[in-house]
Amino acid sequence: MPDSAPLNVAAATVGFELDTITPRSIAGVRYVRHHEWLDHVLENPLPVYSIVPPVVGEGLSSEALDESIKRAEAEIAELKKEEEEGWKFNVNEKKAQVLSNAINRLRNEFGTGSVSEIQQEVEQALDVKIEPAQAMRPVKITYSRDALNAESKTTDADMVM
Repeated sequence: MPDSAPLNVAAATVGFELDTITPRSIAGVRYVRHHEWLDHVLENPLPVYSIVPPVVGEGLSSEALDESIKRAEAEIAELKKEEEEGWKFNVNEKKAQVLSNAINRLRNEFGTGSVSEIQQEVEQALDVKIEPAQAMRPVKITYSRDALNAESKTTDADMVM
């Protein structure tokens, strides 16, 4: 072939065929091949050519989309309104802040003996009196004879899961 021959348009586009393939068509081919493989391995009674791919966007209209967007926007507005109202009526915010600061100070100043000072500050800020709680007392747990006998018969081998 001489060098001055005109280029063939079809020959010039060779190598660019992948540019014309869409991800959807690739997925469709993979889907069919997968089902052919399943048909071959499992002897599926349903032939591949009888499987009809679903229609994309079926049942969707612009009106339905607009309606769902309006419902979502109304729900977002309602949630924002509830959030604002919740913050307006949060009385315990000051109490939570004071207690959080006191807990952080107790952690940072552990062992320095400033517990009574922090306690006084919390009492003044919240207008409460903090009193130490009673110490817990141990309670003896009694077992029935059947439970004691069953407990004495268990071995380490019984404990293994």
